[in-house]
Amino acid sequence: MGKVSQVIMIVLVGCSNAPSLQSDVATSAPEIERQTFITHPLPTTDDCPLDMVRINRFCIDRYEYPNIKGAYPDFAMSAFDAEKVCSDINKRLCSYTEWHRACGGSHGYYYSYGPVFKPGVCNDNKVYDKQPNWMLMFTPGWKAYARTLYKGEPSGLYQGCVTDEGVYDLPANVREWVKDGEQYVIPSGYWYGTMEGPPTCDYVIRSHSKGFASYEFGTRCCKSITDDTRENTSSN
Repeated sequence: MGKVSQVIMIVLVGCSNAPSLQSDVATSAPEIERQTFITHPLPTTDDCPLDMVRINRFCIDRYEYPNIKGAYPDFAMSAFDAEKVCSDINKRLCSYTEWHRACGGSHGYYYSYGPVFKPGVCNDNKVYDKQPNWMLMFTPGWKAYARTLYKGEPSGLYQGCVTDEGVYDLPANVREWVKDGEQYVIPSGYWYGTMEGPPTCDYVIRSHSKGFASYEFGTRCCKSITDDTRENTSSN
């Protein structure tokens, strides 16, 4: 058995106790290349870049990576991919605590838009009709295959899927890698809702290895606010 096959078997066995994931076939798949998303830092306001929202002592991207309104969120990302894309633009992966705080907004709601689930306010009501071929993961053709399963929508398209602080698509669209201590986890729902009910801000998957690049896995980035950050902002 080759090394690639061994890796596939290890990951799939490790996920055997996890809830089964769902998928769908996209009717029009976006063309996404990660390297085109590396951008120059934007001017800052209120200690955060303009493409981020300040919450307490951290900044969080307004939209899912590449954090551009109207762009399709990136997908089929492992935790390694998520760490790298954030690091490349002088940001970092959000912690689970930060993500959860941002998702509920200043009121700590179960959903970004309020306390009660409203189907279709976010990208959470697509139709499931196909099980993915997981044996393609960790092969060169995985990203192209994952694109055929993609049901993400452009960032900001669902105007009601936003917190009172201005962060979009947190409980739906692509799932987002975050870090919880030394573990990488996946909170939130995606375009089919969650696997066990509505996509609340409390839902989190802890069963996948950090190399698991599922077709609906993406991310968004964060930055810490420090005394140095405030001093640099004031001097500008």
